[in-house]
Amino acid sequence: MSPRALTLTGLSCGIALGAAGCGSSTHSSAPVVHVYFCAAEACVQPATRREEAQTRKWIDRLVQKGYVSKVVYVSKAQAFKRMKRKYPDLFKRLHSNPLPDAYDITPAVDQNPAELVRLLYHAPGVEQVTCFDRRTKRKCSQ
Repeated sequence: MSPRALTLTGLSCGIALGAAGCGSSTHSSAPVVHVYFCAAEACVQPATRREEAQTRKWIDRLVQKGYVSKVVYVSKAQAFKRMKRKYPDLFKRLHSNPLPDAYDITPAVDQNPAELVRLLYHAPGVEQVTCFDRRTKRKCSQ
């Protein structure tokens, strides 16, 4: 991966974490697991729609098994809109949208978020999986 791609990866993942961490479901105190797909600006091979659909099937199986209580799909356009409102000075300088499509997943009450991160880390087309604790407003301890 080129230095530019690495910079964009850090930018998109850091910004996406902020976008997802500040979404409409922040009133809950439950942790949220963010599943970020590989974006064209950050990866040699961006995630395909097929890979995103395969990952959704993985997530649906976790829901069926009772590991997950809520799943929200966040398109790169939605993330960009949120972040443009939150950081207008930074985003007015961007000529393209570096943010990836993502899922925000709320684990079931008795589920360890770190286990969901581990289970989803190798899902098709996924670049990064993180956990955000809404109470402390920090990454989950894993």
